[in-house]
Formats: sequence, structure tokens, C-alpha cells
Amino acid sequence: MRPSLTYRPDIDGLRAVAVLSVVAHHVAPTVVRAGFVGVDIFFVISGYLITRIVYADATAGRFSFTDFYWRRGRRIVPALLVVLTATWCLGAALLTGPEFLSLGKHVAAAGVFGSNIQLWREVGYFDSEAGVKPLLHLWSLGVEEQFYLAWPALLLLVSRRPRSAVVWVLLLAALSLAVSAWSAVAAASAGFFLLPARLWELLAGGALAIAATRGHGIERAPTLSADARRHLASALSWIGVALLVASFVWINEARPYPGTWAMLPVISAVAFIAAGPNTFVNRVVLGNRWAVGIGLISYPLYLWHWPLLSMLDIVSADLGLGGAALFGTRLFVASSSVLLAWLTHRLVERPVQRLATARIARGERLSRQTLYFVAPLLAVACLGAVTVSLHGIPARYAGPLARDEVAVLAASSRRRAMARYPNVVRCSFTTDVPHPEQCLRSLAAAPRVALLGDSHAEAAFPGLSGALPDISVQLMSHTRCPPLLGSAVRTDFTDPTCVAAMEAAVATLAQDRSVRTVVLVSRGPLYLTAGAQPARPPAHRTLGADRLPGAPRTNPARLAIFRDGLRRTVVALTRAGKEVILVHDVPELNFRPRDCVVGRPLGLRAPIAPCSIARATVDERNADYRATLGALAATLPGAHLFDAVPVFCDQHSCAAMEGDALLYADDNHMSLRGSERLGASLGAMVRSTLRD
Repeated sequence: MRPSLTYRPDIDGLRAVAVLSVVAHHVAPTVVRAGFVGVDIFFVISGYLITRIVYADATAGRFSFTDFYWRRGRRIVPALLVVLTATWCLGAALLTGPEFLSLGKHVAAAGVFGSNIQLWREVGYFDSEAGVKPLLHLWSLGVEEQFYLAWPALLLLVSRRPRSAVVWVLLLAALSLAVSAWSAVAAASAGFFLLPARLWELLAGGALAIAATRGHGIERAPTLSADARRHLASALSWIGVALLVASFVWINEARPYPGTWAMLPVISAVAFIAAGPNTFVNRVVLGNRWAVGIGLISYPLYLWHWPLLSMLDIVSADLGLGGAALFGTRLFVASSSVLLAWLTHRLVERPVQRLATARIARGERLSRQTLYFVAPLLAVACLGAVTVSLHGIPARYAGPLARDEVAVLAASSRRRAMARYPNVVRCSFTTDVPHPEQCLRSLAAAPRVALLGDSHAEAAFPGLSGALPDISVQLMSHTRCPPLLGSAVRTDFTDPTCVAAMEAAVATLAQDRSVRTVVLVSRGPLYLTAGAQPARPPAHRTLGADRLPGAPRTNPARLAIFRDGLRRTVVALTRAGKEVILVHDVPELNFRPRDCVVGRPLGLRAPIAPCSIARATVDERNADYRATLGALAATLPGAHLFDAVPVFCDQHSCAAMEGDALLYADDNHMSLRGSERLGASLGAMVRSTLRD
């Protein structure tokens, strides 16, 4: 056993700055926009303290891996177990099946310190879904634990060359910084969550620790007088203040992060630590008892605050909270997390640490003690895995909420719809021009029928292919790109290849003699109810796109762009001898179909019933779209109109659910069941055109 290193209260004060900035960011992200830099400060502190411990022991010849991991387990595991268990229990009470399944994944990942990897595979830290992940914040703990696994062994190698140790660490840090700078732009999610792009932040503290251990710190600089050392230390502490302020002013979620922007908080933390405990800033500001007190509970505070805030965000809409009321509740929840952190520190962390130390003093083996920390974590990970395997445990509730929501939603997903046809043949274009992003055939034979359009054509493909099992159906689809010649589309996710992709698709189909019938499908109202914009290139007029099923009303200028582009497409295909079916697309919904299946427990939100939209709402939304397609079908030889609305609607409403199965994957795309329902009717019209 080794003696403890000299305690520095100012480092606990720096921990307080880090954790409070993170909490403030999570409470008011639009106000404290850069609060997430607190995590970077934590990384520097961890790198400094761990490296100082390991390097000192290594150079003294007393380092033990078992002792190191026992100490890490004693420090990290007790509070983590409490928070993971409490979060799982809270989730069991409040979360829907899909939400609880997601939480189960994150509990399992946290139990093996892989939260950062799991989150990297899902979303980015600033994505819209991030707020509904109660264990999102544990990504940083995953980074640190992965660092703890690899760093001691590397540090033992470095310690064999003490004179060049700092140089080797800085070289490794520079390599990691380069990876971080590249990934912040080219692979943002990986750069944010994964260790290689974060390693340099930990190594910045590590290099400082090695320098201090070797007597190269300011307090021992032999070439400087006492006054010079004091002035230099003071200057470093104020540099730390300046860089910290700059971090909060200049950094926000729009910056490529971490990358080089993270150098601001990292160098700030290095400056604070390098300054030593005796400067005014470190002694009076960071070292005051309030800052130190928060620093001592910073770890449990970090663990507690986000699950509580996230759960509040998840249920706030169902509770009717918004505006000032929601902000006030967030402040209350954040304050409560401080109390929970203090209780966890007093009733869990300190007693467990004292007990573990006492048992070691009585001769219990370190390896056995380490298992006491590992086994409960693995048990919690298994609890998360069971939650996933049981689809969020629908049996925890009775009544409608007891149905397997996860299975129903999975069956309605767009991915499941396409997975129904695993043997589709991918077609390719021989030219170098842009082409539709999806090009598939239901059979290997030459296609006789083609589906052309945006993602709604893709949604129709499984059902039409199933209705025509003996006919090769070819899909050519491009997301947010209707089958219009000479008309570009502007959406929130503008794709400059849309015009060229549609031109290539139409040209290919026109030249393909095997194709007899072309079915044109798109979400027409989407393109008729948004503003027209100046086109680039000028040869193409540009449609906007508005996702709202309802107002604003169709503008004649937008309608003309859509009508003319669709007319050019139909004429190009019919002149090539094709029969063209214009599909009046399925009704859009003004609600999420998943809300017909998923309700909030404790009576906070019941599933929508009936699961339908009023027919009058659909007809109003589609009036101009319907008239446009009808006029084209009536005036252009070889053009036919298929109306999908009656397939889903009666005189009063349009259904989004059939029995226990959803007909929609989202508010406008069909599920597999919906596609099959459409395909049965559409397939009959397609066969009639092939017989003509």
C-alpha cells in the first residue's frame, strides 16, 4: 500500500467549476451554451491525478495493477451502481416500452463502461434525441475507464525513460489532437464520443503530472527566484481564468467539437493545476470551502443530475409543463440532484471506501475485493440486457400498455418493410452522372414495371412487389425528390443531385424496352405548400418543401412548377411507349402513428384512439394536388390516375391502424402492412395496363 499524494483543495474547486458548468448547460442549454466544456476540464484533472499516482508508484517500483484497479473500483463503482439502479427503477415507472428498451441498452453499456461506444453508434451529443437518453452523460465515464485500462501499462513503459517521458506523452497527445481536429469535421460523432479523439485531453494532465513528479513544476523550478515563481504561478492562474471565460464566450454546439476548440478549456485546466495551490485564484476562489464542498460531491452530482433532468424532459409534455414552469421545475430538479449527490457521498461512497480499506487492512486479498465491485456492475449490465431482450418489459403494466409496443413498432418500421424482400437485385447506372439513391428490382428478370419517385415510392415498393410476384418491379427513388423533370426541390436537407438523378432515371426508363408501365409516386402536398426559391442553376425552377399536413395553402406559382415538371416527365415516358400511372398518394397524418400504440405509464398519456385522421382534413390538404393529377391523367394520352386515398379512408376518416398493426411507419410513410394494403389495389391497375 502506498501513502496518499498531497491533497490539493483547489483541484476539488476546479472540479466544482467543471460539474456546475455541465449542470448549468443541461438546465439552460440556450443560456450556458458552452457548459459542456466542463467535461474537458474533468478529463484534464483525471489525467493529472491518475498519471501522478501511477508514475510515482512506477518509478518507486511499487506499482500494482490489482491495487490500481481496486482503488478505481472503490472510487467509481458504488455511486454508479446506486444511480444506475435508481435510473432503471425510475424508467420502469415512467418510460414507454421503446424508451425503456433504449434505457436497457444504455444500462447494459454503462455496466461494462461502454456508454460512449453505444452512444456513438446511435446519435450525436447535440442531436434532437439526445435529451431522451437518461444515461447520455455516462459517455465521459466510458472514455475515462477505457483510458484507465490502457494508460497504466503504457505509462510503465514510458517511466523506463524518465528523461524523455514527457516528450513521449506530448507526442502521443499531439497525435490524438490531430485525430480530434480531423474527426470534429469529418466524423463528428466518433470524435466526440471515442477515446482516440479525447485522449489528448487526458494526456495534457498526464504530461503535467510527470513534469511535476520529476520536479519540473513551478514550485521547484531551480532557476527561478521565489518571487519569480510566485509571479509566474499567479500569471498561470489568471491565464486559466481568461481561457475559461473565452471557452464560455466562443464555444457552442455549432462549433466543430472537440477538435482545436477544446484547447481553450484544456489549457485553462492545465494552467490552473500548474499554478499550484497558493495563488490568489486557486487559494481564495477555487480553494474556498463552498467550491471544495461541491468538488467533493462532483462525481455523484454528475451522475445524478442528467437522469433526473432527462426524465423530466421525457414526461414534461404529458405533464403539461412548458415555458417558465418547465424551467422552474428544471431548477428544482437540479437542486435536488445536489442533495442526492451529498447523500450518496455521505451514505454510500464514504462508508464503502472505509469498509473496503478496513478489510484490506485486515488482510483480505485485493483481487477478491475487486470482484466485489465488478460483480454488481455485471449484474446491473445483465439487468439492462434482460430489459432489452424483453422489449422493455411490457408485463410491468396491465391493460393496453401491456402490449409489446416494441414489436408493433418494429413491424411497422420502414427498415422492416424493405427487409421483407432480402433477395432484391440492385441495379446500377453505367454513366457517371448522378442517379437515384435507390435502384432495386424485385426479381432478377428484366423489369416490366418501374416505380419512380421520392421516398414514398420506396415505401410502395414492398407492397407492389408482393402483389406482382411473377413480374419484375424496378424501384428508382431519391429522398425528397419528386419525379419532376426540370424542377429542383429545396428542403431542409437539400440534395443538389435531385434534378440530375431524376433526369438520369427517366432517360434510363425511356430507353429500357422491357419496362411497359411506370408508376410515379411522391408526397405531392409536401411540395405544393412551401415557398418557391430562385433556382440554381437558373435553368431549373425550385420548389420548397413544407412538412406540415395543413396550412399554408397551395400557392399557384408552386403548383405551376410541380404541374409543369410532372407533365414533362409523363410526356417523356409516354413518348417512349410507356404507360404511366400517376398515384394520388396516401393520406398524411397529423399525429405520430406510434402514439396509437405507445402510451405513457401512470396514466400520463393514453394511446390515441381512434387511430385515424378526419377525411375532411385529408381532402382539404390534397385538393389542389388531386386536381393537378386528375387534369394530367385526363389530358395526356397513356396517363392513368390511381387514387390511394380510398384504400385508407372511408367517408369520415382515414385509418392509420388495422387491428394491432400500424399502416404507417411515421406520419407519411407506409409500413409494410400499409404498403401491402396499397399494393393489392395498385397491383390490379398495373396488371390491367400490362394487358392492354
